[in-house]
Amino acid sequence: MRALGKEPERPGAAVNLLVSRKNGRGETTFHVDTFDLCAARQRTVFMKQASEELGVKEDVIRHDLGHVFLQLEALRDEQIKKTLQPEKRDWHVGGRTRRGPAPVARSAPA
Repeated sequence: MRALGKEPERPGAAVNLLVSRKNGRGETTFHVDTFDLCAARQRTVFMKQASEELGVKEDVIRHDLGHVFLQLEALRDEQIKKTLQPEKRDWHVGGRTRRGPAPVARSAPA
């Protein structure tokens, strides 16, 4: 799975998703598509096509897509939290080294 959006706060969840399965003869069958997980119509088409390609019921694909969606949401939340956290690095202020966010510049009292 590859999330295609570069903006973590974007409401859509466009993904490039590949599903595969070994059949009874040991051959691997697969289905790959790019679609928006939040768009019901696109999700339904993916489930139908993937179930036909893999020879499994649509409910199996639906269940697995639910797990993919929840994992993607967790990764997106983590990415947003990292983006919102200030960068911590070493700062040299007044001859001392300090680790943390950038120091706030203060003006001298008038």
